[in-house]
Amino acid sequence: YDKMLMWGEGFVARLRGPSPDCQYVVTGSPLMDKLGTERNALSEVIFPGDEPIVTIVSQPECASISRQDYATLAVVADRVLSANRALRVLVRLHPADNATDFQRLAERWPQRMRVTSSSQYPLEAVIGASVLVVGLYSTVLSEAAAAGVLPVVVRLGERHRVFPSPEEEGAAILARNADETVQAITSLASDAEARASYDKGMSTFTRKYFGPADGKAIERIVEQIEAAA
Repeated sequence: YDKMLMWGEGFVARLRGPSPDCQYVVTGSPLMDKLGTERNALSEVIFPGDEPIVTIVSQPECASISRQDYATLAVVADRVLSANRALRVLVRLHPADNATDFQRLAERWPQRMRVTSSSQYPLEAVIGASVLVVGLYSTVLSEAAAAGVLPVVVRLGERHRVFPSPEEEGAAILARNADETVQAITSLASDAEARASYDKGMSTFTRKYFGPADGKAIERIVEQIEAAA
């Protein structure tokens, strides 16, 4: 390519080595610009009430996500709901996720758990309604960190490592098994001050990988396209 438009310098650094002749232009991300306006927009729609919402983002079973890996997230949801009655759990299913683990679990917790498809609510609104976003092997975790919502990254093995990795830059909690995940959720979901201690890391992560969130990303993209036309 002659020129590539990129969200942030973190992605530029990853590509510049193998492709040094391209001109890279940081524009920021239109999604990140929009996320700042969506905070808490869905909390009353999904769950009437004031209890914090913890969102679990699923992934379909595949070469990197085993049946046991998938089931671990359902176990976490059940244990969290059992341990803390002041929390609600929202599950956002991946478009290719056909498993029924979470639907069956929701029948046990009809007042405190919701399972939604990826098309039911916009991602930005789901993130904005949450106090924590939990998952493994999902770019949604990076998007949550960039939106200022603390992710809990469940890494059951190296096969679940994803770029960019907010947990490696002080912008997420890393949990290596179900016990650590449940502990992180139950200790942080109702503790705004503890979550706020990660704000600086999330802000740095956002600027590095998603560029300036100043509402002008689309303008910069259009300017670059027009200049090249």
